[in-house]
Parts: sequence; structure tokens; C-alpha cells
Amino acid sequence: MDHVLERVDRAGTKFALMHIDLDSFKVVNDSLGHAAGDHVLQVTPGAMVDETCSDDTMTRVGWDEFVILFQELTDKRTLGSIARRLIARIEEPVMFNGQACAISASVGIALWAPGQGSAAGEAMDQADVALYAAKNAGKAQHVFFRSRAAGRPGCNQYGGRMRLSRPRRVCRRRPGYRRSGPV
Repeated sequence: MDHVLERVDRAGTKFALMHIDLDSFKVVNDSLGHAAGDHVLQVTPGAMVDETCSDDTMTRVGWDEFVILFQELTDKRTLGSIARRLIARIEEPVMFNGQACAISASVGIALWAPGQGSAAGEAMDQADVALYAAKNAGKAQHVFFRSRAAGRPGCNQYGGRMRLSRPRRVCRRRPGYRRSGPV
């Protein structure tokens, strides 16, 4: 992910980062075994890919953590909608040997514009701060990072949690296309 962030930074492109942590993954792993946890880790990224565009970059950055880079997308309303859909999709039980594996996700979002500094390190740090604010606020929600200049030091803006009827994000860069196929 660092090399992608450095390339985007050199190009002077605005972007958003979503840092996603799977809530209750350890419970699944501990109660149903590592095979169940591995199965969840194989299925969950597919749900994330379904909710993103082909131009978006997704990577696994930790045991149960993922980062998605959205190039040229910094609209909070759109990103909030994507985050809510991701959480809803991840909350759909994953079946393993007849057992339902129930997890959720917390999401931290950082917005980045050209001239803000080194995108590679700072944007990841901001998304990480926002992620832990979401986890501390009760999990299964998203939070946008808000800079110290915008308010109190370390202040984060709560993104909330809402159920949607699961409309999909249509990629404006490739009209009529979703990762799951033509519209």
C-alpha cells in the first residue's frame, strides 16, 4: 500500500483511505477454530471487493485489518454510504461447517488532498486514529478523521451507523460497471 500511496502523492491526487478492522473476529477464531477464522478471512474480502470499484485499491494490512484506497474520491457523504454498506455486508453471517460466523467491522476514514504532507505515512496514521475512535465508540460504525486544525486536538467526527437497502456504488470513472458485472 505504501508504494501506491507514494505514487498517488507524487501525482498530486486527492484520495480517501478506509482502515477496516473486523469486530468479533477473535471470538470466531477462538470458539470455532482457526479453520473457521481462515474461512471468514477468505470470504470477507470478496464482500469488500463487491462494494468497491475496479479503480480502488484494497489490501490486507494485519491479521483482520484491511485498507481501501479511493483515488479522486473525498466526498464524505459517498464515503459514509460505502462504509455503511461495507459494514452491512461484513455483518452478513458466513457459514462454516453448518455454523454461522458472525462478525462486524469498524471503519476509520482519512481524507487526503495534495499539499497536506507525506501521504504514505500521515494518511495511514489518520485512518488508524479514526478506526480506533470507531472501535471505542462501540464498534460496527465508521468515523472520519478530523485534523487538529478543524477542532479540538485529536477530535474525530462520528460517522454513525445506519442500515441501507444496499444500493451499490456505481463507478463514475467507468459508467455502467461494477466489480460484480455490468449494471
